[in-house]
Amino acid sequence: MLIRILIVDHQRLVRQSLATMLRQDPDLRVVGEAADGHEAFTLALEKKPHIVLLDAQLPKLSAANTLRMLLGCSPDTRVLILAEDQDNPHVAIGLEAGAVGCILKDVDRHELTRIIKHYAQHVNPLASPFLTAAEVREPDARPAAAYLLTRREQEIVEMLARGLRSAELARALSISVETVKVHIQHIYRKMGVKNRVEMILHLQSGKPGADGEGISTPRE
Repeated sequence: MLIRILIVDHQRLVRQSLATMLRQDPDLRVVGEAADGHEAFTLALEKKPHIVLLDAQLPKLSAANTLRMLLGCSPDTRVLILAEDQDNPHVAIGLEAGAVGCILKDVDRHELTRIIKHYAQHVNPLASPFLTAAEVREPDARPAAAYLLTRREQEIVEMLARGLRSAELARALSISVETVKVHIQHIYRKMGVKNRVEMILHLQSGKPGADGEGISTPRE
């Protein structure tokens, strides 16, 4: 199958670099490049891409709104968020809006093509190996006993999933930024993840904690 790809990024050099790498693989075809969400939507309607590489921080129309428009007109399209930093809150927002994963912009050609082929071939991305920070890996085995999050940690998980930064969490919870960071490290350790992106993908995967099952609070 020839995989059709649409690249959406506000930086021309990023678009050109990705396109150059992808065109070296005979199984991949770059069908268009867009600098913003409106261009992306127009091209997607015309070109019907299998995969869209979507900049996390687009001008004009946000990545999340662009993603919703793309999936609204083509629900089978797989959208991968492009980011320079895997802890960028826009990545988490994109994942919540329906993106199947994230790719760092400094990914090498072999990893990039491997990720794209993986998601183009799997019907249900969440039932297949997960993509986290330019890395395809099998989901880690979780212990039978679910991790235990305090009520405060559950609050923080919900806020992280909405894309709030540490300073915003601190203001909302009336605690210091340093305390927020300590809570986040405890949460990541309990969940067996390394960063916000992995946390979101873990919650979306339906593993313990994705719907409240498996995340418990201490009895008072």
